[in-house]
Amino acid sequence: MSAIEQSILRHAEEVEYMKELARQTAQQLLEDADVGEIIHDPEAFVERLLAVLLAELGPYARRLAEQAATYAEEVGLQELEAADIDRIADEAEMKFTSFATPALRDAVNAIVARIHDMAGAGVALTTIGSAVTSPAARAALIAPLLGAARRMVSSWIQFVDRDVNDTAIRMLAAADTQDDGSGDELQPLTLTWVAVMDRNTCGDDKDLVEHFCRPRHGLGKTLEEWTALGLPGSPVLECSIRSHRGASPCRCLLSTDERTAEITAPVSAGDAVKRGRDRAAADVATAKKFA
Repeated sequence: MSAIEQSILRHAEEVEYMKELARQTAQQLLEDADVGEIIHDPEAFVERLLAVLLAELGPYARRLAEQAATYAEEVGLQELEAADIDRIADEAEMKFTSFATPALRDAVNAIVARIHDMAGAGVALTTIGSAVTSPAARAALIAPLLGAARRMVSSWIQFVDRDVNDTAIRMLAAADTQDDGSGDELQPLTLTWVAVMDRNTCGDDKDLVEHFCRPRHGLGKTLEEWTALGLPGSPVLECSIRSHRGASPCRCLLSTDERTAEITAPVSAGDAVKRGRDRAAADVATAKKFA
């Protein structure tokens, strides 16, 4: 296995580790959620939940931004300054707030609507009370909210990773096209697509380059050409289309590193993804044990 492929797999593991930590943290925050509070003032509950998520997960997002910047250098992209990393982390946080707010609000409103429907249908108050207080019934009631929160925080981490990578690509392309004073005509930088495949990555060798990742593996194009066709994580790609609400799960990358020629087939990241999730679950379990 080449050094660059090792970097790709190591980064895939770290991203998934951070995403799973974020999902587990969101789940812990909602395990003790007060359904009565949700029903009484749904909007205030969403605001409080978002504030806690931002406080708890902000450090994870910034840590991932730093790791993603290191990874970008390892695969031949532009080195980012600390100010660039901070800006990307801040913008990703705002992006998270903008898409998570309506998603969480919809999930909370669905809980309220269900309780109201039960009351309107003549369900006994004792039964409704059980739905609010019984652990099993309460878990079923808040399941949509938990699912929404887990998806949103995972997308936050994914946004950070993708935004760091995209920024490093654009900065490298811009630096490469600056006039060096020689008078020679500057040729646009060629970026090679490296497909990183797991169960969320799309396509096979027979699929269309326009909409799938796998057939793009090994293709070299300029940034302008890739932008027109769709960068990794682009909404035109099948893996992005499947993601519904939230960030694209696309793990592919563009690189100028000549070592990408050694990667003759798409990188299989399934095992790395599993290792990241397992590490996060183990760390959370250990933290609970000694809390």
